[in-house]
Amino acid sequence: MSMLTGYVLGQMAGSQQEWLNKWRNHLNRRSNGEMTYEEAVDELLRQRAALAETISGLRQELAKYSSDAASQKARIAELEAELAARNARVSEWERYGEVMERNHSRLRAWSNHAEVQLQRYHALYGPLPADKTSEK
Repeated sequence: MSMLTGYVLGQMAGSQQEWLNKWRNHLNRRSNGEMTYEEAVDELLRQRAALAETISGLRQELAKYSSDAASQKARIAELEAELAARNARVSEWERYGEVMERNHSRLRAWSNHAEVQLQRYHALYGPLPADKTSEK
C-alpha cells in the first residue's frame, strides 16, 4: 500500500504544481501588458454603453415601423370603405340597367303591338285621316 500511496501523493503534487504554474503564468500575463482589473471593467462599461445605444436605436426603429404599420392599416381601412362604397354604386347602376332593359323590352313590345294595331286599322278602315294641325 505504501507504493500506491506514494504514487497518488506524487500525482497530487504534480497536479498541484501544474495548477500553480498555470496560475503564475496567468498573473504574469496580466502584469505583462494585458489589461488590469480596472481597465477590464472600463472596457466592459464602454461595451455596455455601446450595446445600450444599439438597443435604443433598434427600439426607435421598431417604434417608427410600428407607427408606419398603424398608418398603413388605417389607410387600408379607408380604401376598403371606399371600395365598398364604389361596389354599392356599381350594383345600383347594374340594377338601374336591368330595370332599363326590362322597361325597354316592355316599350318595344308595346310599340310592336301598336304597329300591328295600326296595320289592322289600315286594313279595315284605310289610311288615317289627315291631321288638321299639320295642314296649317
